[in-house]
Amino acid sequence: MSTIPIMEEEDILLAHLLAMHDEAADRFTDLADCLYQHHNVAAHTVFDQALQLQKQAIAQLEDEIGTRQLPTIAPWEYLGHCEEHPECECMQQAHYLMSAQQAVQLALFIENRLLTFCQHQQQAKNSATRDLASNQTAAIRQRIQQLSVLADQAQDKLPLEDFDPPNMPE
Repeated sequence: MSTIPIMEEEDILLAHLLAMHDEAADRFTDLADCLYQHHNVAAHTVFDQALQLQKQAIAQLEDEIGTRQLPTIAPWEYLGHCEEHPECECMQQAHYLMSAQQAVQLALFIENRLLTFCQHQQQAKNSATRDLASNQTAAIRQRIQQLSVLADQAQDKLPLEDFDPPNMPE
């Protein structure tokens, strides 16, 4: 069994992290846009703030990558992406009448997937990869803490009124 060179292992981890952060940003963008269109301002604001945090994380990751050439990895080979990609179980819980609290819980679920992945990578064989995973774990924990503050601030009025309910035959 051959071993992966240290630099290559670190680059592979960076490629996986960038893909997962991009996927999270895409989900937050889709959710924020959808909820804005449905006039659900409270949930839209949560996903918009989660998106801004995710964009900051991507920018920091891109700074870490610098001029490195990351390996090309097929989408189905990425570690930690949703099993049922592109429709993840977490996305099945999203709906246009969701409360801000529900939006925060969904954003936390997505961030916790990233956290679990990074915590697992902290067990890597070489120290550079472990350090990278440790730094990412700390950054994700900080984002989770910021999202948790949003949960405390969310003022939900349940249930939200559907101004255009679906027509259901009686």
